[in-house]
Formats: sequence, structure tokens, C-alpha cells
Amino acid sequence: MLRFVGAGSGDSDALDFIVAPGYEQVCAQTFLSWLAQERACDICALETLPQNSQIAQHISALTRENGLKLRSEASPNFFIDLPPAWPEYLDSLEPAFRPLLTRYPRRLHSRLNVSITRCERENDLASSLEALFALHQMRWTGRGEPGAFSSAERRDFYLRMAHAFLDRGWLEFWLLRIDDEITAAQFCFRYRNTVYLLQEGFHPKYTAEKVGYALRAHVLQEMIKTGATRYDFLGGADSYKQKFGARCGSYLTLRLAGTLRGRICLASRHKKQQIKQWLKRNLPTTVLAALGREKNHVQVRSNGSLE
Repeated sequence: MLRFVGAGSGDSDALDFIVAPGYEQVCAQTFLSWLAQERACDICALETLPQNSQIAQHISALTRENGLKLRSEASPNFFIDLPPAWPEYLDSLEPAFRPLLTRYPRRLHSRLNVSITRCERENDLASSLEALFALHQMRWTGRGEPGAFSSAERRDFYLRMAHAFLDRGWLEFWLLRIDDEITAAQFCFRYRNTVYLLQEGFHPKYTAEKVGYALRAHVLQEMIKTGATRYDFLGGADSYKQKFGARCGSYLTLRLAGTLRGRICLASRHKKQQIKQWLKRNLPTTVLAALGREKNHVQVRSNGSLE
């Protein structure tokens, strides 16, 4: 299988070809011509392409004439279109949700010694990231799952990525402290006028104080103040995103096959998806819930986190 660098890692979305404007069609045609002759891979998976990707449009239009089989599927992507002013953003939210971004943060600051800062010095990156890793892991290990940062390789990757983002002025790494202890963190990066949320975490002992909401409220307010026009949650259909006024877009995944084995694999995958969708529509919710629990249990065992 041929994939984009980073695909399937859980750390990358909105992948695409890097093409000079005006060369999208010739790039797509040249790539498909090469792929049609390349027998070393059975399937080419172009995952989480942006909804407005011109390359995706040209590949979809040109696939058949290059003798390739194409299957496409969509996945959700949530983002907030940020208005010019914070009060305008608050007015766009449901009245029942609004206090979580206004009254609760004020109460938190009045009751505890709270500070929110942006990590801006290279010497602070390693310790701040260790705090993020620990906070993020608390949530998942508490569920009996390994968590995203159980891997030393991923932790090292984030450290190198943070240094690179900081050097370019892209890093938006925000930390909420209570009595000098980091209790919530958001690791984002900013490219042009869009802020992309990569990872976050908060200490479970401060759940009642809504430290995660307080930090996101502060970050959103700062992003609006500094001219950002979009806050992108990236992939995933988590319900909490819509509470923050996020709209649902979609990523496009294109799977192409030229070999016989690749075509058979695509057909088999498509049939499995059809069966899965039928089961979701027709099985009782209690049965679906039991199947979901069993799947999670098997995944946890396979990751070696339970004896």
C-alpha cells in the first residue's frame, strides 16, 4: 500500500500533494500515469484530503482513463469559523453552554491561583511537553488503554515538531497552571489564519473546576484577538466540538488500485463497509454497545496494557 507520509499515525489530517498553483491537473495526471505502471504496490490510499483539494478533484476525474479502480469515502472534520470579536463568538453559542466559557473561568480564577501562558521559549518546551504527555495519558490509562504518548518515538517526534514550529512562529502551545502546577494544556499550531488543535489534556482532579473549558476559552479569545479566522479540531466526530459552535466539514479519502489483487482488496473493503452500515441501521442498540465493548477489550489486550 502506498500512503502519504504520516497517514494512519493519528497525528496528521488534511494531507495533500504540495503543488505550485496552476499545476494541479498536470501533477495529478503524471502521478496517475506513474501509478498505473507501478506494480510494487496494490493499493494507493490518499487519506484525509481536504474537501476543497484540487488534486483530489483531478484524480477523481482522471482515474478511469488511466485504467485504475477508485473508491472514495468521507470522514468528518469539525472547525470553528471565528468572528472578529469575542462577544460575537459567545452570542453564536447555545445560551446553556455559554457560562462554561464565561462564568466558570471567572469562578476558577477567583477561587484558585490560576495563570494561563503560551510556551514561547525553547528551554521550556521539553518540560511543558512532558506535562502535556502526562495529562493526556491520565485520561486513556484510566480507561485501561495505552494512550497516544505511550510511545517514546511519538514523544520525541512532538519535541522535534515543537522546536520546528516555534522556530517558524507557528507554535500555539498553551498551559493552564494552578499554584504553579500545569493542570491543562493545548498543543496547537497556527498556519496563516488557521489554528489547528493537535493534542490536549487536563488533570482529572480538576474536572469539577472545568479547567479544560477555561483554557479553551482563553485560547479562542486570544486567537480572535490576534486575527485568526478558523480554529480547526481536525478529524473525529466527538460531540463536544459542536457545543463550541464548530461546523462539520469532511475529509476525502481516495483508494486507487491497478493490480488484480488491489482491486479484489478494494471490493472486499467496500463490501465490509456496506455490511457494517447495514448492521448499524438494523441491530438493536444494546447489541451494538456490547459489540463495541468487546472490540475495545480486544484492542486493549492486543496493545499489551492488560495482563
